[in-house]
Amino acid sequence: MRVTSTRKPEPDWRRWFLRDYARYWYALGVLLFIVFGIGELARLSAPLSTGAAIGLLALVLATLAAGIIGYILLWRRDTPGGQRVLRILRSIRGPISRGLRRALSRRAVVAANAPAPDNEGDHDEDESGDREGGRPIG
Repeated sequence: MRVTSTRKPEPDWRRWFLRDYARYWYALGVLLFIVFGIGELARLSAPLSTGAAIGLLALVLATLAAGIIGYILLWRRDTPGGQRVLRILRSIRGPISRGLRRALSRRAVVAANAPAPDNEGDHDEDESGDREGGRPIG
């Protein structure tokens, strides 16, 4: 028997929700973050200086780029563009993790070489000036 139908079966509601419906909410969330989040930052720093305006514009562009990369990684991972983004992120991951490890190891060395705090003033004193836990009163 030969199959003549080329229609794919309808996906169940979970697949439809994750594939079609959730990406619209994702895009709406990114747009709302740009409009309300960054717009609120602009309102709080009004009147805007040139530096603040450039900073907010850079923040808008960075948010938009992160939103697009997130969309590609969530819904378009198997496309050629998604594979390109994954290769770029993998190539960036190595230097970033090495830099973070180097910075954390420097912080640990600095903390280990720091002098110990003086603990003489840590005893609580009551109103008469006698130390608690010291010699007995009276």
